[in-house]
Amino acid sequence: FRRTVRLFNGENLQISGAAGKLSSTMGITISSENMIYIWGGYNTTGINAAPPSGTAALDVPSATYHYVGNQVPTAIVADAFSPMSKTWFDSSSATYPDQISSRLADLNLPNVGAETSVRTAIIAGNNLSALAGTPDQGNGFESRLNGGMINFPRFVEDWYTVSRRWNYTGSFIPLYHATQMIGPWWYVPNYEIYQPPIRDWSFDDTFKDPTRLPPGTPLFQYVQPTGFKQII
Repeated sequence: FRRTVRLFNGENLQISGAAGKLSSTMGITISSENMIYIWGGYNTTGINAAPPSGTAALDVPSATYHYVGNQVPTAIVADAFSPMSKTWFDSSSATYPDQISSRLADLNLPNVGAETSVRTAIIAGNNLSALAGTPDQGNGFESRLNGGMINFPRFVEDWYTVSRRWNYTGSFIPLYHATQMIGPWWYVPNYEIYQPPIRDWSFDDTFKDPTRLPPGTPLFQYVQPTGFKQII
């Protein structure tokens, strides 16, 4: 029984483009009953430029701010997922579990193009909220909530202090409640667990093309009768 799975070195999944290999219409889905950590970039080498506040980079090559690098249809299915920046070190977490200033995300990267960027669909679990009583983590008026969609990714670094983006294009799908990673959402001073990134998030337009959906994508078919007639 493995507690977690970690994906790394996944910026370029399309190695050759040869027949039968990963391509723009032949993808890969990674599934685990446990937590999946995404370490660094995944399925993209980054964004071409930083989008202004209130906008987001799109997975559209003609857009002013867009994702670059090879792309294959990808999905991640897990109990929960946690993004880790390119400059994450395991030793920092072990040595400073309660000192977030020693876990700064994407520290000293040379430019915007080097930022941690992820391009994939994600199906994962979230945590239960409570109307009253417990859990109550001291999060002010949100004490009994699960953090909502903006905290669907389980961050473990300080992105805010260094003004770093976590660039993401894809689709978040919270289909169920997590059964392995069930710790309640906790975001209170002194923010020992994480500080959120600039959320440069967008829907991946390639998912509108059925030929570019990741393997195993759940499908829903709706049939509406509009009339009938008897045929003798």
